[in-house]
Amino acid sequence: MRNSTCGVTASYIPRSAPLLRSGHALVIQASDEKFITILDAAKAGAAKELPWRILVSTKPIHRQDEETTIPELYGQCCSAFGAVVRSRDDHWGLAHLQLDGGWHRFYLDAGLLFWAEIPAPNLEDDLGNGEDYRDIGVRLRVLDAAITKIEMRDCTLVMEFGTGARVVLRCAVEDDGAQVLELKGG
Repeated sequence: MRNSTCGVTASYIPRSAPLLRSGHALVIQASDEKFITILDAAKAGAAKELPWRILVSTKPIHRQDEETTIPELYGQCCSAFGAVVRSRDDHWGLAHLQLDGGWHRFYLDAGLLFWAEIPAPNLEDDLGNGEDYRDIGVRLRVLDAAITKIEMRDCTLVMEFGTGARVVLRCAVEDDGAQVLELKGG
């Protein structure tokens, strides 16, 4: 686990794992099936509950929905973000996002968001004729930025980052690839 200002990758932390932050020993304690609580063990020798409750995902993230959010990823830092883009119209195909917890592949097709955790992208397999791979993370200045929103509604995917960066993609049922409606850097 990486100590980060963006958040905690809860899905890969043992049920009771120490963390170091600003010289304090922090302990993660499972408080129920869906949340963990962060405790500060340095407060006068007794653990004191801090105001951090984090949603825990124990299963790999997978979505295939026309309307969804992915709150399990909120607060995780982006370390890479790229997309396969068609040269003729700049529509996106597959996109890859590396967050604290690992790699994610997503794309829009027929009005649906397809999202899955993957071991790592294989760019050679992802590129077709007339397509190139673009580094969206550098362009939008979102490397080391926290994800604050991932929402799919009405054939439109909205992703927002803690820097103010925003990606809005649209792919209706009859569309071929995802049209970029907004690509705003942070």
